Amino acid sequence: MSDRWFACGRQTHASLLLEAGEHPKMVQERLGHSTITTTVDIYARVRPTMQHEAAARVAALVQYVAIAYPAA
Repeated sequence: MSDRWFACGRQTHASLLLEAGEHPKMVQERLGHSTITTTVDIYARVRPTMQHEAAARVAALVQYVAIAYPAA
């Protein structure tokens, strides 16, 4: 297998994992990057909606807490 094909397979592997919602730390470990920063810097383009999704999760948690623990 040529180096080019290996690199393409590696990038596809990482991109598919991230798109499926795998935690970047797991992808970092699978790729052998020394830091999660490397992985996130390289593959952030794969999930451009990550900020929006994170904000939606926080909003849902805040709503849950407000309902579950109403102010007295």
